[in-house]
Formats: sequence, structure tokens, C-alpha cells
Amino acid sequence: MDINLIEAMISAVIRSATPLLLLGLGIIISERAGILNLGQEGMLTCGAVASFLTMLATGSFSISILAAIAAGASLSCVFMTPVLVLHTNQVATGLALTILGLGIAALAGNPYAGESISAYQVVSLPDFLSAPILRAILEHDPIVYLSWIAAIGVTLFLRSSSGSILIACGHAPRVATILGHNVIKIQALATLFGGAMAGLAGAYLALSFTPIWSESIGAGRGWIALALVVFASRQVGRLLLGAIIFGSTDILQLLLQAIGLSMSSHILAASPYLVTIAALVLLSRQNNLNPKLREPRSLGQPNI
Repeated sequence: MDINLIEAMISAVIRSATPLLLLGLGIIISERAGILNLGQEGMLTCGAVASFLTMLATGSFSISILAAIAAGASLSCVFMTPVLVLHTNQVATGLALTILGLGIAALAGNPYAGESISAYQVVSLPDFLSAPILRAILEHDPIVYLSWIAAIGVTLFLRSSSGSILIACGHAPRVATILGHNVIKIQALATLFGGAMAGLAGAYLALSFTPIWSESIGAGRGWIALALVVFASRQVGRLLLGAIIFGSTDILQLLLQAIGLSMSSHILAASPYLVTIAALVLLSRQNNLNPKLREPRSLGQPNI
């Protein structure tokens, strides 16, 4: 196989996996705290439209990224206020948030449908790192690097004493309260982090991955990320593996369509979802055997 094709595929897989990794990291933190937020697709799309419109207005990538993070975090506030204060059903509230987010994005982005912006430029590597495969792995825009840093940060956080408190809030919130921890505050911060990461994932889609505005820019990635987190047992390493599997299959089906494989395009388009779910189902069989892989006992339950 041509080395240039291999290089292009590796780079494309990493790019395809990045928004899922960003979304998944936010979901892991919020779910470890016992909060089930199904509004990821809405926050993702709102983050995308916020960054896109800010980029059109200011031309600044930094400001556009901050706008996306603010949009995602703001929508998470819309979710956590009724959930943590009024103890509403988390599933219903999350679904309502998705509908709200998609509606806001459609309304704000409709006048700009089909309009494009300049994509976020990749960071050029020094000459001594210019080997083709190495360049494909390392030469990306700053948001990709930020996703790797965030993955390391979340991993280290969950292994720290603060991470243990967060996990305690998800498994036994009443016990955590008795021990003097403010469970509501911790869950609120975890929800905010999840919204901010969803907004950042939306910024990546709008500023780098597909810098042309479309209402369907999220393409269901919010739902895929939720599924990845469940099957990955809320483990960062497994999430990364699932995102790479999805990205690989997604790029492969595009390649197969490009070479004219005699198979239904609908089957090829569905293949990334089927392969990812099948692979992670095999991994999730260990969940009942390892206590660390079980879901938080209070996930989705109101703290009354």
C-alpha cells in the first residue's frame, strides 16, 4: 500500500476519533459523579454553531473555542438546575436538552447554511520529526493535542484523592455527604465539565473537521459517545480504544465507497457503529467480574 495513503488514513482516523474522545471524557466525569446527561448531541451542536459564528465575526480561533466551551457549559447549566435543584428525571431532562440544543443551533445557524470558514491549521513538526508515519500521528491542530492532554488529566484525576471523592458521589452520595463532602457542588462541577467538553468537541467539528456549517454537523456523535462510555465501562483507556475503532471503521467505509465496492452504501455507512458496538460489547463482558468496571450505583438517581 502507498505510504502516502497509509499516512492519510492514520491522520484521518485520529481526526475522526478526536470529537468522540472529547465528548467521552466529559461524560466519564459526569457519570462517575452519578449524573446521567443525555443532552450531549445538543451541547455538541450548540458548541459547533457558537464557534462557527464567533469565527465568522472575529476571525479568532481562540475566541471561537472559548465561545464553544461557554455554550456547552451554559447548556449544561440548563440541565443541572432542574436535575440538582428540583430533582427532575435525568433521562427526560437530558433528552429535552438535546432537543433544545439542536433547535437553538438550527435557528442560529440557518442563515449560514453551506457557508465555510478557514480550517484550523495543523502544527508543523520540526524536521527531525518529519518521518511520514510519525507526521501522520503527531501533526495535527491544537485541539487534537488538547484532547490528548485532557485524556491524561482525567486519568490522573480519577486516580487522585479528589477523583475518589467524585467516584464516591456516584456510588454512595449519602455516605459522601455524611463524610462532609458537598455532593451537589461536586455533581454540578462535573456536569459543567461535561458540557464544556461537549462544546469543545463541537468547536473541533466546526473549526477543523468539517468547517462548513450544516445543521447535521454533529452526525449523531453525541449518542455514539454515550454508547462508547457505557461499553467502555467509564474507563479512559477503553474510551480511547473505542474512539479509534470507530474512527478507523468510519474512514475505512469512506475508502471502500470511494473505490466503488459493490455493497450498499447504507450498509457501509452503518458499519462504524456496528463494529464499534460489537468490539466494546466484548470488552464489557468483564464488567460484572471487576467491581471497578461497574456503573455508579446512583447514576441517574436524584439525591433526595
